[in-house]
Amino acid sequence: MEQLTQWDSTLFSLINGMHLPEWLEAMLIYWRNPLTWIPLYLFWVLSFGYRYGKRGLVIIMGALLAVALADVLSGQLLKNLFMRPRPCHLDIQNLLLRVPCGSGYSMPSAHATNHFALATYFGLYYLRRAKTHWPTIALLVWAAGVGFAQIFVGVHYPSDIVVGTAIGILIGYGMYHIVAQYLQKASHT
Repeated sequence: MEQLTQWDSTLFSLINGMHLPEWLEAMLIYWRNPLTWIPLYLFWVLSFGYRYGKRGLVIIMGALLAVALADVLSGQLLKNLFMRPRPCHLDIQNLLLRVPCGSGYSMPSAHATNHFALATYFGLYYLRRAKTHWPTIALLVWAAGVGFAQIFVGVHYPSDIVVGTAIGILIGYGMYHIVAQYLQKASHT
């Protein structure tokens, strides 16, 4: 366990200490902000509502439930269970804090959990309907970018992102199958 903690701290220092071009640093700060993605969220609501009608509303409700579950599980239950301080709350030499630290705990990252839940949930819908995997891959890259940015700005360790990613994928996968079963049963009645 001590070796894993050391690797986590070393990888955190490497990512957080990166000196990127100014435009890329600004983009990563922008990328991690959930408000940045309001147009994407609206696109999902409108496109699924338009394409699937009432079924689309059920799909959107499933996405909202996935995010709510991800947020409560990661942001309230698990963070309070692990009570791991954020790296920006510790006296870490050469820490580059690029955004306000936040008051909560670190493990797991709610940003990673929420975004991977959405990426997995919608990615599975796109995978089922599209003739290509690129929308699903793009969503997973999007969520991974959010996670990477959380380390880069100094508010999460890599393991926080890995655990949040795993939880988010499980929630997105599970909610997708629950909603798909519900829609399948509803279409037969």
